[in-house]
Amino acid sequence: MTKDTLSPSPSPQLRTSYRPTLLLIAAIVLLVVALCSTYLLRLDSESTDDAYVDGNVVQVTSQVSGTVTAISNDNTDHVDTNSPLVTLNAVDAEIQYERAQSNLARAVRLARTGYYQVQQLQAEVEQRKNDVRKARDDLRRRNLLADSGAVSREEISHTADVLKNAIAGLDGSKHALSIRRAMVDDTTLRTHPDVLVAASNLRDAYMALHRTQINSPVAGVITKRTVQVGQKNQSGRRADVGGAG
Repeated sequence: MTKDTLSPSPSPQLRTSYRPTLLLIAAIVLLVVALCSTYLLRLDSESTDDAYVDGNVVQVTSQVSGTVTAISNDNTDHVDTNSPLVTLNAVDAEIQYERAQSNLARAVRLARTGYYQVQQLQAEVEQRKNDVRKARDDLRRRNLLADSGAVSREEISHTADVLKNAIAGLDGSKHALSIRRAMVDDTTLRTHPDVLVAASNLRDAYMALHRTQINSPVAGVITKRTVQVGQKNQSGRRADVGGAG
């Protein structure tokens, strides 16, 4: 017969002495788990905040100077793309725009006058050339008649003076024509330098007038307004909002 060897079971006193140690270990484990969870939640929250600030806030700045006359939205308002945000006083910009329009019209008129004067001077030069040819012919005929005594020396001298004056008149007309041509040569009404400058000034004046109305570049929610009605706003200064898209 085989006899089994049996180990003695722990006494009730020994089991009771292990219990506080096990409870302490369990408490430590739970504390570590709780601390780790809290740390991870804070880390995730900080990362999310940074992504929001870096990626979604848009500052709106004014491109022209002017006094604020109206504010269309306030903090926490939702705006769409191109929604009006701030209106600046447009009186000065309107005056500049009207002046630029007048300057362009004047430049066009002057350019047209320049082209017309060139045409007039060209016709004048042709007339002067005819005068010179006629005076030369008259002088030549009188010189031929002088040998026969049919024409006096005084008449020949007078005809020579007429030719001299005709040549001087032709030279003067040619000089005036060259000056006028230098102002319009190789140009059209659309490409005339004075017209181009006036047109550029008109575009600048139009943009300045257009920019007195500041609109939202994106759709989103206004998070910070830094401008007030009546405030003098400088070009390049933050005019209104930080918008969160």
